[in-house]
Amino acid sequence: MDNTQDYKTLAQHGIDDVRAVLLGDGGDIRLVGVSGDARVVYVSLMGVCAGCMMSEVTLSTLVKGSIKKYIPQVEEVVNVGEGYADCEGGDTYL
Repeated sequence: MDNTQDYKTLAQHGIDDVRAVLLGDGGDIRLVGVSGDARVVYVSLMGVCAGCMMSEVTLSTLVKGSIKKYIPQVEEVVNVGEGYADCEGGDTYL
């Protein structure tokens, strides 16, 4: 397993830790990818979270805080939108 895959696995653990909170509010979140240096995590907010005015707060506090428990160097969590939820391959985010 390379570092990128390791980071994706760790980021997924952080997302899994907060997913129930988002599901409880009618939303959801999926990991899209992690930058090579693991400073940026790309996610897709879905459901009511996708259009929520508080989504940036959710990302910068709840989601980022949870992911930082697994990847301390994370500086930013970016919502790339629902369209990227299932992308694979050579995309910049992966």
